[in-house]
Amino acid sequence: LTPIPFYLAPILIILLQSWLFQCPAVVPRCMWGARPYRGTPSALKPPLPFVYIHHTYEPGAPCRTFAACAGAMRAMQRFHQDARGWDDIGYRRVPGCRGSPPPQGWVGVSSAVVAPLRGGPPPPAECPAVVPRCMWGARPYRGTPSALKPPLPFVYIHHTYEPGAPCRTFAACAGAMRAMQRFHQDARGWDDIGYSFVVGSDGYLYEGRGWRWVGAHTRGYNRRGYGVGYVGDYTASPPDAHALALVRDAFLPCAVRAGRLRPDYALRGHRQMGHTECPGDSLFREIETWRGFQASGAASSAPVHSET
Repeated sequence: LTPIPFYLAPILIILLQSWLFQCPAVVPRCMWGARPYRGTPSALKPPLPFVYIHHTYEPGAPCRTFAACAGAMRAMQRFHQDARGWDDIGYRRVPGCRGSPPPQGWVGVSSAVVAPLRGGPPPPAECPAVVPRCMWGARPYRGTPSALKPPLPFVYIHHTYEPGAPCRTFAACAGAMRAMQRFHQDARGWDDIGYSFVVGSDGYLYEGRGWRWVGAHTRGYNRRGYGVGYVGDYTASPPDAHALALVRDAFLPCAVRAGRLRPDYALRGHRQMGHTECPGDSLFREIETWRGFQASGAASSAPVHSET
């Protein structure tokens, strides 16, 4: 069998869930860039007795890429809110990306056809499969973020330690992301979750500060590299094999191809950069075998207890 590209994995999950629940695949509002609803929406009381079919007329051409379909959604929402004075885009569902993005969803108080997309909907974020902040329920960044200047020369591997157990479902991983962000912002006083990316054992990477913004993961070195944290405590045992492969075989090569990471990047464990046991003995032994691992490190002059 031909391996499934990582960037298609979230879409396959969405399609599988759609099949299981007998509902079409849905691109959520946060992914097409929806504005907030204006005012207070009125709730529907399903099951409803009617479905009304529309065409958009404008845009008049079918949209056959995610960028085009998302742009059409934003244009229609702007027109409906700004020109017509409505609270939101009027349609409930707009088939266009071989799946039906529900602007107001199943719970809000209208279907319009733009046209089916050839090739299916896009990945949620950059390759490999990255769950964007809007899908795991991130709070806003506090303050003004500082920009990174890619391609960066380093990647720093962490384990979260707390949560100490791997997350193996989307619900568990999204909950872990929210918990870590709350802790980093409320207890440590940081602007956001510290990591650039977080690795779940559900097969996905989760966007922390992402490709663009300086993190708070490796004191003294945050501007020089991305901080990648594995959810769990990997002192005694390593992460699942597929979670290791997700970073080693997909994330790192893709970051190089995308110009985010230098081709001659150096990979280090957090412990090499400061006085900490992170990323745990077992995970550290694993990354010692990875391409780009650099045995030398520069320990900081003070303990890194305030960092991840």
